[in-house]
Amino acid sequence: MRLIDVSPLYRVQTTAPEKFEERPVPPWLADIAAAVSALDTTGDGALLTLETVRARYPQNKAGDPYEAVWNRFFPEESATQQR
Repeated sequence: MRLIDVSPLYRVQTTAPEKFEERPVPPWLADIAAAVSALDTTGDGALLTLETVRARYPQNKAGDPYEAVWNRFFPEESATQQR
């Protein structure tokens, strides 16, 4: 049996900002990458979780060029920001 996730086909498509070069990459982007890849960035054997990333960066991401990336991993926060 082969399972295919088609849910991205039904999500609202947003366009990415055109000028990422104008803004530096936020530090939380690397932390999300480490968490989802299970990469031990500290070398002590402790893995970073998405919950830890969310707790580290509680500020609102609205208007940030990388907001779409944050909302991909924390969709419930984007829903509450739109209200």
